[in-house]
Amino acid sequence: MNAMNHQNLLRTVLVLGTTLSSLAGLAAAEDPAFVWLEGESAQTTFKVNLAGWGRPQFLSASNWLHISVDENKVEKEMPDEGILLEYRFLSPKAGRYEIWNRIGFEFVRSPFEWRLDAGAWKKVAPDDLTTDLMELSFWCEVAWLKLGEEDVTAGDHRLQFRLPKTKNEKGKWQRVLYASDALCLHEGPF
Repeated sequence: MNAMNHQNLLRTVLVLGTTLSSLAGLAAAEDPAFVWLEGESAQTTFKVNLAGWGRPQFLSASNWLHISVDENKVEKEMPDEGILLEYRFLSPKAGRYEIWNRIGFEFVRSPFEWRLDAGAWKKVAPDDLTTDLMELSFWCEVAWLKLGEEDVTAGDHRLQFRLPKTKNEKGKWQRVLYASDALCLHEGPF
């Protein structure tokens, strides 16, 4: 092999080695971890409606969890502690996760609370603004709501939602209205 061919071969090997090393570094970089939960997969003792609505093609798996209790039935039909929904999941790795709920009924949904594992309950108001609003049907929307961020360890966890019994300023029971299409826990920004 002459000197010129030898130098070209060395350059090619160096370029190829550098390229392969860069590609290996990219392959080793991990994608953010996430957990996807269908809203209708909640464990609960309360009777909920699991079905599509209006334009079900806009819903994940064409269904969502829907709860509606008229004000005249709240006292008799709802447990004193409210309606509890629980989602058990396995986190693939430890990290700081954003927690999102794709919920229905913009501005008319009932107030609710959520928590991760045995953490403190955090309140969500009916007028907390969502993003990516879509109309399923007349007077029925679905949109993503960022609930917050939590440090999550790898392993088993539970995400809970509580729909409390509430009264208005006149002391009358308020209707309960809530729907959830999907939940996403995403490491870093979703």
